[in-house]
Amino acid sequence: MFRHLIVKRKKIKRALLFMLVVFVLSSGIYVVKNEEKLSDYRQNMVSGYSVYINDEFIGKTIETGNIIDMIKRSKKSVERAVGYTPEYDYTLKIVPTKFGKDEKMCTNLEQRIRYSMSRVASLKKEGYVLKVGSTSVTLDSLKDVEEVIARAEGRFIEDYNSIKVVLEKDEHNPLVLIPKSTVMAKDLPSERIFVSSSLIDEPVEDFRSDDEPYFKSVVTNIELDRTIIVAKTPIDDGQAVDVETALNEITKENQTEKKYEVVAGDIPQTIAKKNNMTEERLYELNEGLRENSTKIQIGQKLTVMVPEQELTVKTEEKVIYTEKIKHENDYVPNDEEYVGTHTVIEEGKDGLLEVRALVKKENGKVISEEVVEKTVIKEPVKGKLTKGTKRLPLTSPTGTFEYPVKQYRFTSAFGYRWGRLHKGIDLANNIGTPVLASDGGTVIQAGYQRGFGNAIEIDHGDGYVTKYAHLSKILVSVGQEVAQLEHIGAMGNTGNSTGPHVHFEIRKDGVARNPLDYLN
Repeated sequence: MFRHLIVKRKKIKRALLFMLVVFVLSSGIYVVKNEEKLSDYRQNMVSGYSVYINDEFIGKTIETGNIIDMIKRSKKSVERAVGYTPEYDYTLKIVPTKFGKDEKMCTNLEQRIRYSMSRVASLKKEGYVLKVGSTSVTLDSLKDVEEVIARAEGRFIEDYNSIKVVLEKDEHNPLVLIPKSTVMAKDLPSERIFVSSSLIDEPVEDFRSDDEPYFKSVVTNIELDRTIIVAKTPIDDGQAVDVETALNEITKENQTEKKYEVVAGDIPQTIAKKNNMTEERLYELNEGLRENSTKIQIGQKLTVMVPEQELTVKTEEKVIYTEKIKHENDYVPNDEEYVGTHTVIEEGKDGLLEVRALVKKENGKVISEEVVEKTVIKEPVKGKLTKGTKRLPLTSPTGTFEYPVKQYRFTSAFGYRWGRLHKGIDLANNIGTPVLASDGGTVIQAGYQRGFGNAIEIDHGDGYVTKYAHLSKILVSVGQEVAQLEHIGAMGNTGNSTGPHVHFEIRKDGVARNPLDYLN
């Protein structure tokens, strides 16, 4: 039995050995076949690249060197199409890839790249830039541009819809447009509708009466003083403004307001002179200054220049208006009445004149007026008055004021100084220089006054009183009537005085006024 088991074990070993040999031989055959297949695969594959833009597959290519050139050419193609250089938002990926020899490559890769670049370009829309002087605004359309210009011009005529704006190509630069404006003018009416010639800038309600002055005008030409250009340009969404905003921008004032700070000794007259302007213009720019010219304070700020608009609109108008023809008077001498007085015997009547003229304006203000025709509508009728020939009393007021000294040095003006109002003017000369009555009147004060020293006050009637202070001598007394330029005292240095002079005041209804506004 033991022998039998040994034989059986040998048979098993032989079987296992046979199986192992068979497995090894079969495996070798498989490896050889796989290696042959892999070799064939490798021989049929090539290396290349897959192109992606923003993770979107564009195509396959063997070479990468020409891809960047394709991108550049594609951008230039887009730029030629839109007329400007847009911004691009993209990511380019070139991924190494194996391709079969028989696999077709992308034959229109550049075309597909160009299409993709047109999609990632930040394209703008068409708009227009309107440039007025140094101010520029961007608008969506030519219609908006034309409306802005028409409304800018129409601020100074009754109806901006009567203005037609045409944009013409500049002969020197075809990319630039120049606005040309025309007015659809109407003829003046045959029936008169006028306002007074003195109100030529301010049309008023119509009145239809030969006795009333009237005015009527039509605009015949309009133009802009500043060079205006319009250019087509690509714009981003939201870059253009609306018509109202653009109008406000091009018509805004381009200067800052200029202020003057009042210093000691300043009065409106001297302030105007310092700022190269008229006193009247100073009053125009500062409401209430005329009425409070004696109350200006040191440190007070006054406007001496106002901003002006950069855009100037010029208009030419045909106008018809009427104005009064002042009537004359015939005088009959009357020795029972004082000189300068009269009595109406027959009331005169003014005539009426019709005037046709050509008026030029800038921003609504009249610059020039050329009268074309005058027609007398109604002749004036002379009046008849008496004329007084009786001489006035020597001491009666004349209604005019003369300087109280013949020779002087002007040492101090009317106005605030040292924080207080100096209510008159100071005229200096030597002690004893004759002081004269500025006008005829009655002496109401003559004696020493605190601060003023020896002083005289004269009542001239109609609320006017003059004062003469710091005198060395007083030659008149209270209640005495004096004539204009009568010798009433002598210059001195009394009271609060820093040297020989006369302090001279003019008061109206108790309020100190600037003597320079009254003196001849």
